[in-house]
Amino acid sequence: KKSLEEALNKNIIDSSFESLKDINEKSLAGKVDILIVAVSPRATQAVISQLKNLWNTEITITETSSVKNQLNFDSPNNIIFSHPIAGSDKSGISGIDEELFLNKKTIICNPYNVDEVHLNKIKNFWQHALSMRVSEMSVKEHDLLFAMTSHLPHLVAYNLVKSAQDFEKKQNFGLIKFSAGGLRD
Repeated sequence: KKSLEEALNKNIIDSSFESLKDINEKSLAGKVDILIVAVSPRATQAVISQLKNLWNTEITITETSSVKNQLNFDSPNNIIFSHPIAGSDKSGISGIDEELFLNKKTIICNPYNVDEVHLNKIKNFWQHALSMRVSEMSVKEHDLLFAMTSHLPHLVAYNLVKSAQDFEKKQNFGLIKFSAGGLRD
């Protein structure tokens, strides 16, 4: 709530909603072009399911999850998946970076073969509004690609640091303290 108030006061956003129920009104059709659900992968299914009144409307619905195969919806013609490959360790309004998406990639997956108008709208949003490079692939290709290039390296790095921490506790040696920047990072 504090972030929404700050964003409104700084004119970062035009308006806000109190709940998903407020967003899930067909009266938004004609007023909103694109609805972007940017929540954790675990929450994405539930949030989009709660927006069922907006399915099969003029509003293009997309999400930004790094994992897609768990997302299953019943015959929407306006839901298309997106994955902008851009991010930061900073969050909240103080972490705003106007160039975060500039020349970065975004992946679009179209498992429901949405109407062409929705596909073009989302491509144009990423390409022209945010200056991103857009690629299309299947959900299966997307999840395999990011499992290998993002999720697996994170898992390996986490386990390496955890092993070093465990070793340090057992040996009282200062392994992390004396390591090069790569291990600490």
